[in-house]
Amino acid sequence: TLSARQLREFARDVTQGYVSAKVIGLTETHAAFMQTIEDQAQLVTQSLFGMPETLEAARWPMQLFDVLNEIEGLLQNFIKSVGVQDSSSPELNALLERAQGLAERCQLFMQGESEDKQETPAVRWSSVNKAGFVLHHAPIDVAPLLCESINKQGGAWVFTSATLAVENNLQHFASRI
Repeated sequence: TLSARQLREFARDVTQGYVSAKVIGLTETHAAFMQTIEDQAQLVTQSLFGMPETLEAARWPMQLFDVLNEIEGLLQNFIKSVGVQDSSSPELNALLERAQGLAERCQLFMQGESEDKQETPAVRWSSVNKAGFVLHHAPIDVAPLLCESINKQGGAWVFTSATLAVENNLQHFASRI
């Protein structure tokens, strides 16, 4: 997901970091980036305002993509400008990781349907409420992701569901992972 709340909290944390700039090395420029990100988050919410509470990605207004592109660019600029500083600060490293994650999510939501087919097919939709927007992304088939996780982590896994077996046979489930 990518939400107005996540962007606002990130902007707040960067601004607070600016106040304690001696600790994590932020500048006034970084604080300005974050104010702009907060403003852009408000624009995303406004672009979805007046539309159904939940809206599939195919019906997203073009303004939403333009604003996501702007937010992603601001985050990339933040990453570049802060990344050249001393990375021994845990606070700064945490902010950089969060900025990278937010930028990656912006890119994910800007992808077109044709690009989605190269990756795991997914469904994208938005919801908007008084607190702002939330963009959602969910894979249609979780089997490849689950298989990857199982292979990476190993160990014992327990799956519980009334629908794992078809006619008392787990073969379909087992073959998928």
